[in-house]
Amino acid sequence: MEEEAFNSNRQEATENMEDEFSRTRAGFQDAGPRRPPPSGTNQPGNHPLGSDPGLRHTPTPATTAYRPTEDQRSAAAEYIRKKCPTVADMPDAYLAGQNIDAVVRAIKQEEANEAATGSKNLEMKMHTNFKKAVESPVMVCAGMDNRADTLHPGRYIAAAGITVQQHWREGRKNWGPMGVPTISNYDMEAVGASGCITAKGWDALHHPGSPDICLKYFSVANVGQAASGARMVQLLGEEGISVSDNMKEVADMGELKLALRNLLRASRQAAYWNYSFEVLEGFLVAQDYLEKELSNIPKKAAIISNFVDHVLKTNAARYVQEAEFLDATRLASTWTAWWGARKTSSSHSSHNNSSGGRQNNPTYNNSSSFRGNNKGRRNNNGGNFNGGGRQNQWRNNFNSFQGGPEPRFSGPPSAENICRRFNEGKCQNQASSCVVPNTRPPLRLYHLCNWLIKKDGEKKSELCKQRHRRINHEDFIKSD
Repeated sequence: MEEEAFNSNRQEATENMEDEFSRTRAGFQDAGPRRPPPSGTNQPGNHPLGSDPGLRHTPTPATTAYRPTEDQRSAAAEYIRKKCPTVADMPDAYLAGQNIDAVVRAIKQEEANEAATGSKNLEMKMHTNFKKAVESPVMVCAGMDNRADTLHPGRYIAAAGITVQQHWREGRKNWGPMGVPTISNYDMEAVGASGCITAKGWDALHHPGSPDICLKYFSVANVGQAASGARMVQLLGEEGISVSDNMKEVADMGELKLALRNLLRASRQAAYWNYSFEVLEGFLVAQDYLEKELSNIPKKAAIISNFVDHVLKTNAARYVQEAEFLDATRLASTWTAWWGARKTSSSHSSHNNSSGGRQNNPTYNNSSSFRGNNKGRRNNNGGNFNGGGRQNQWRNNFNSFQGGPEPRFSGPPSAENICRRFNEGKCQNQASSCVVPNTRPPLRLYHLCNWLIKKDGEKKSELCKQRHRRINHEDFIKSD
C-alpha cells in the first residue's frame, strides 16, 4: 500500500511539472482545484530560475486574459538567454514561463558575476563582440559623398580589426596606383600642426606611389620657403638646366622629430589607412632614434633624415608594385644594410682626411711650396687642378691641419657636384678625397655617372648616377 501511494504521488508530481513547463506566466489553461503549496515555500509568481516552482494557485480571469503566441514565447526565451548565458541550454517553454521578477533578479546576478570576473571576462567579451561582428556583416548602402558637407555613413562605421598590412592592401585596391585628387582642407589647427605641411607634402600623401616624398616637405622651415616661390637652378651641361624647389634639409634632431610628427598627423587625416609612417616612427622610437649606432656621428639628424627619405621612397615603390610596406623587422635589416654601406665610406673618408696632420704633412714644413703649387690654372672639368690628385690631397691635409671642417657634399648627386674628370677617365683622386678647391668649407664631388638617360615617352632626362664612368656607360658606347 505504501509503495502504491508513493508511486501515485510521484506520478502526480511529474504531471504537475510537465504542466508547469507547458504554461506561461499569463497563459494558464485549466482552472481546476490545486493543492496549496507547502508551508515555507516561495509564493506563486516569485520562483527564481532553477528552483522548484511548486504548485500554481488557481488562475483568475485576469491571468488568462492574455495568451502569448509561440513566436512571442520564443523571443522572450531568446532574450533571457542573451542576458543570462548560464541558462541558455534550458527549453523555451520553461524560460518564457518564468516570473518577470525572477528574470530581473537573474539578469542582475549575471551582471554582478560578470563584473566580479574582472579583465579576463572583459577580454572574452571583446572577443565575442568581434566574433559577432564577423558573423553579422553590416549593409553599407550606396550614397553620395563630396568630401565636404555630404559624407557617406560608411566613413563612420566601426573600425576594422585587421592588420596594418591589410589596411595597406585595401587602401591600394580602392585608391589605385595613381592615388586620389589632392586637397588640403583638413583641420590641422585642432591637432597642433597648422601651417606645418607644404603643398608638396599634401600631394605626396594623396599619391602614395609618388617617389618625390621626403621628410623636409613636413618641416615648418620649408612652409614659408615654398610659399615664397624660391627656386634653385642647376646647370645640366649642354643638355639644359634643372629647376627645383629650394627647400632646406632637416638640420637637427628636434626639427626631425617635429617633421615626423607632422607627417603622422597629416597622414591620419589624408589617408587614415596608411600606417607605414607610424610603423617607421615606432621603429625609430624603439631604437632611441639610433642613438647607439650614431653616438659618435656629429651630424646625426642628417643621416636619420636621409634614412627616413630612403624608407619613404621604398614604400612608395612597393605601393606601385602592390607589395607590402616595410614593417619593423624589414626596417631593422634595411637600416643595417643602408648604414653599413655609408659607414664604410664615411670611415674611409675620415681616415684619408686625418692622415695629413702636422707630423706627416710635408706641406706644413714648406708652406711656400704649397703656395707656389697653388698657382696652377683651375680646370673646368670637375673643378680639379691641372696637377692631378696631389694638389687635392695637399689641400685636404692643409684643411685638416688648420682645423677646418671636413669636406662635404653640396647636396644630392647632380650635374654640378659630379666629377666630370672622373667620367672622362682623367681624375686621379679617390672617391673619398675628390673636392672642389678654393671653397670654404671644402665641397666633395661624387664619383658617379653623369650620363643623361632619356625616358621612353617623356621629354625629361635623368642622370644615371651609378657607380661607373660615363665613358663606360652602355648607352654612351652605343652613341659613339
